[in-house]
Amino acid sequence: MSKLKLKYDRLTIRQTRLLLGLNQAQFAEKIGVSQTMVSQWEKGRAKPYPTNQKKVQKLVTKVSPDAKIDFDNWI
Repeated sequence: MSKLKLKYDRLTIRQTRLLLGLNQAQFAEKIGVSQTMVSQWEKGRAKPYPTNQKKVQKLVTKVSPDAKIDFDNWI
């Protein structure tokens, strides 16, 4: 089975966070960034750096094992 490829956008981060039942501070702690950074991602003002993209992807996989975020096609 092929992986579901998701385009990265601000809602991907938010939806993942909400599906995990985490607030921004808790999500940020799991990734190792500030709550402010998560807020910036969710507002579409910033894109996670590659090291953080891997951490976000790991959390996305917990929600949907076949999902993969396409950070290269950030919208």
